Amino acid sequence: MPCRDEFRVHLRKEKCLSIRISKCLRIAVQG
Repeated sequence: MPCRDEFRVHLRKEKCLSIRISKCLRIAVQG
């Protein structure tokens, strides 16, 4: 799920990106 502006307000961009990457890795591992 892409980062939303709402999350950006509470989380830093770095955090948001790290979450995206971790999800991407999970999908890659499962794929």
